[in-house]
Amino acid sequence: MKQIKPLFLIMIILASISRASFAQQPACDYKVEILVDGNEFQKKGFKWRVRATKIEGSPTNITGTAEIKKLNGTSVKSYKPWNLDPISMQKTSGEYTPNLKEGEEYEIISRIYVGCDDTNMGNNMDIKKIKIKGEKKEEWNEEGAKSGNNGSEMTKYKGLEETKARQESTPKISGRSEITGNAVHSTNKIVYESSNEKAKGLIVISLLALSILLNIVLIWRR
Repeated sequence: MKQIKPLFLIMIILASISRASFAQQPACDYKVEILVDGNEFQKKGFKWRVRATKIEGSPTNITGTAEIKKLNGTSVKSYKPWNLDPISMQKTSGEYTPNLKEGEEYEIISRIYVGCDDTNMGNNMDIKKIKIKGEKKEEWNEEGAKSGNNGSEMTKYKGLEETKARQESTPKISGRSEITGNAVHSTNKIVYESSNEKAKGLIVISLLALSILLNIVLIWRR
């Protein structure tokens, strides 16, 4: 019993000291906020900060922690923006740009611990839920229209394919042969038309000559 009493006295003294030191702490109220623009982000566009603000009380020291978790509770990233840093009115952390997996949802949890007697512990923690969107994949429906589009690109593509198919199915005729054939055909037509005109002229001349000759013979007989 004599050995137990000194230990008991030491415990009483330590408890008294801790109560005295706690009573000497000034009252205060500090809050923490997670600064993030929105709830859904592209992978490269996600960024966020932490801000601690004094609501009332005197300056003190602050320690801050933050963590990013999956919805199943798995921790992904952890941060410590402040470690017993002095704060009088407000402190804002640096900008964080974590490389999170696409198509996943996460929770950001931030807490602060201050050196004064915080009278409102409810605002010493903040939680934000965010989602990292996946890359948009283009899909084609049965009519060939692209999702998120009016189908003009697909129509253009189909038109080019049809034109190409027609060109491949059409017999190939060299431009030179075709031109030459047309030229020959045109020339033959002109030559044919010229021969007919010449024949007609010769007949007319022959008839005139014959008429004149008959008139001469008739006059000579008289």
